[in-house]
Amino acid sequence: MLDRRRFLGVACASLYAPDPAAANIPAAEGGRLAFSVRREGSEIGAHVVTFAREGDVRTIEVSIDLVVKLGPVPVFRYQHRATVTLPPGFNPV
Repeated sequence: MLDRRRFLGVACASLYAPDPAAANIPAAEGGRLAFSVRREGSEIGAHVVTFAREGDVRTIEVSIDLVVKLGPVPVFRYQHRATVTLPPGFNPV
């Protein structure tokens, strides 16, 4: 699992790098960044970012699942799914 600062650094670097491997991003090795989400010391969920490449097209998938419980009863639930497809030659700068 990654801490928040490292995750943000990796995410920002991935926007400016033409190739994740060239930027030495940890996701280039496994294609996946995952970390636990904690509230007051207890794990309440997970945030996963998956990177894939098919030819020159890069795809980033984001998955967030959070549940806060009061005893056995869920009092807050959050789910988020997103897919971003970067076209060939995309450069945000």
